[in-house]
Amino acid sequence: MTKVTPDQFEWRNDRLIHTPTGAAFHLKSQIVNLSNVGDVLEDGSSYGRDEVLLVANNLIVSEKERRESLSQ
Repeated sequence: MTKVTPDQFEWRNDRLIHTPTGAAFHLKSQIVNLSNVGDVLEDGSSYGRDEVLLVANNLIVSEKERRESLSQ
């Protein structure tokens, strides 16, 4: 499995995208599209479901806290 790192993710409005796999996580709901997570990609990399979910969850929690602090 290929290591999952925070820099592999990007925010697009309220969606967090894991760019190598296309997995999408919605900030304001629990909708998750795991797309190609777990598949062997064209470049030979493969990202584990649990690791992608863990890193995404940490980033979502941080973003929610950041947005909450901006609204105060």
